[in-house]
Amino acid sequence: MVGRFNRNCFVVLLVEVDNEKAGSAKKKLAEELEGLELSTQEGPVIFKARIASTSVEVGGPEITSDDMLETALLQLKDAAQTTP
Repeated sequence: MVGRFNRNCFVVLLVEVDNEKAGSAKKKLAEELEGLELSTQEGPVIFKARIASTSVEVGGPEITSDDMLETALLQLKDAAQTTP
């Protein structure tokens, strides 16, 4: 369940990776998630991935409602589970 969020939030997904395989794992995950387009009732949300030092950060455009955020989070969760 997603709680109440202020308007203009950004969705950020942080993914921890194994330090021994961090370079290739982070790069692969960033490539998989870069440009991921999620459909919501208010229109598409396209996510951008950025490789950070110990995680991959995925951010999207402004989220303007709780429903849009909840839909985006559910779809991101599904995408993350299907990414090898």
